[in-house]
Amino acid sequence: KRQNIYCQVFRFKKLTNPKIRYKIKMNASQLGLKGTCLRIGDQGSGIIIIVGKEKSCRFFNKLVTKRIKWDENYEDRDTKTVADMTGNYCKQVWEGYSNDLKFPNLFMKVCEDESDLLHTLQQFNAQSFISAFKQSS
Repeated sequence: KRQNIYCQVFRFKKLTNPKIRYKIKMNASQLGLKGTCLRIGDQGSGIIIIVGKEKSCRFFNKLVTKRIKWDENYEDRDTKTVADMTGNYCKQVWEGYSNDLKFPNLFMKVCEDESDLLHTLQQFNAQSFISAFKQSS
């Protein structure tokens, strides 16, 4: 019998800052977490789903909800323009146990639209989290 896996789901407004993407990916890897980070288009909102040990998930939660400054402006390397991140956020929308998720190590994907995002969630038996993504901020 497989044991239930601890899971947390976060919703963010934008994930355009490459430093934040790097922090999310590296910390998830170091904490041994699996899951996904999906966003719609390059400027769109998205969802982070992580699964793993409860202690690791709590540490990751502190990282994305407290330590990362989501609303901090940054300079785009290519265009040399400063991206205005005012009002950007990441918040936890669900946590609990699940035993049906089939995620590999954390991976990030830019989806074309909401149906592409739903299709990706379905591949990992995580389509139930589409409602967390659709929650209005």
